[in-house]
Amino acid sequence: MKRSGQLTSNADSVQQIATELSRLFDQQVEMTKREAFVGLNPAEREEYDRITERIRESYARLAKLPASR
Repeated sequence: MKRSGQLTSNADSVQQIATELSRLFDQQVEMTKREAFVGLNPAEREEYDRITERIRESYARLAKLPASR
């Protein structure tokens, strides 16, 4: 059985990851628009790839959290 504090901690973790994902998706969308209209230079392409990797890492962190019931 899960304790209340553990559930709160998981909910806080989920909220933090969701906030981070939202911010990362916004950045990714802006970079995708830039790429479509003017292209990305090599440094911007690296930044886009870093954002994409951070999105993957965030989803992996979510997958590791215990499911709350």
